[in-house]
Amino acid sequence: MRRHGARLFKTGHRMNPIRSLVSWSLTTSITLVALSPNLASAAGEGWLVDFAEAKELAAKENKDILIEFTGSDWCPPCKALQKNVLSQDIFKREAPKQFILLFLDNPRDKSHQSEEEKAQYKRLAEAFQVTGVPTVFLVDAEGRAYARQVGYNGEKAPQYVANLSEKTKARETRDQFLAKAEQAQGVARAQFLHQAMQQIDTSLVLTTYKQIVQEIVELDENNQAGLKNQYAAKIELERIKTSSRIAGPDATLRSVDKLLVEMKPEGRDLQEALFLKAQIIYRQDREGCKQALITAHKAAPDSDTAKNISRILMQVFKTAIESKPEPPENDAPQP
Repeated sequence: MRRHGARLFKTGHRMNPIRSLVSWSLTTSITLVALSPNLASAAGEGWLVDFAEAKELAAKENKDILIEFTGSDWCPPCKALQKNVLSQDIFKREAPKQFILLFLDNPRDKSHQSEEEKAQYKRLAEAFQVTGVPTVFLVDAEGRAYARQVGYNGEKAPQYVANLSEKTKARETRDQFLAKAEQAQGVARAQFLHQAMQQIDTSLVLTTYKQIVQEIVELDENNQAGLKNQYAAKIELERIKTSSRIAGPDATLRSVDKLLVEMKPEGRDLQEALFLKAQIIYRQDREGCKQALITAHKAAPDSDTAKNISRILMQVFKTAIESKPEPPENDAPQP
């Protein structure tokens, strides 16, 4: 698995603190076989360890699922998240009101784990494309992720819980637009579907919601609403990300620059493209990297990526940036 997390913002030899933030998620709904009782041995009170059971209970209780991928005995940020948030009374009291809690552990010492538990972690980490721990997903009862947080940035428990509650509003809004789409046809349906996708973590749209994206493109075949071209830019950016290791930094940078010029992405798509560019040019052009990050932040200042950018600008470049938009004109490596 790709390694990053605890190294966030570390500036030691060969470490790119910008690149360490990048991760891409793929989520699917998976049905698992029944697991043995000793799966619960490492899970805390109130946490399940069986994804199928979590989905069943979430549907029954009309709740979402909070999934924590962790490395409980070796990962410093995981231990900090556990100590500062997950073990705190406010989390234990408030989180279960909205979520079924699912604990997925990848410890170094696996002697207490059954073969079922080890197999489950491997399967789900691959399905959700977990690239570092801790990673927390919020998913609905069908197993569709709508939010993701990689790493732990030191938030105190009250703020962490408040942020979780805020993220559920995105799922509620998503569902409202999906319901409206059911009553619409043609371009109008495409627009409702697009509004639903606007509520979702950017990294999840082209994976978890791939079929919806394809339908949007087909419904706006002539680009009447501008959606076909917009999603073409999303798809191209994802292709660039996926192929970057093989292509290498120079070719990847050329592809990003070409996308910026020819496809003219906006909003979160522009932000993600500039964020990728910043990672590539960090070592040879720090000032260019800084300016790319500032422009990326302005493109979608309320996004989760913008929060990461703010931290990078402060910790790496000692540059503060406004947290609110101007008027218009985080994990440890897998062992």
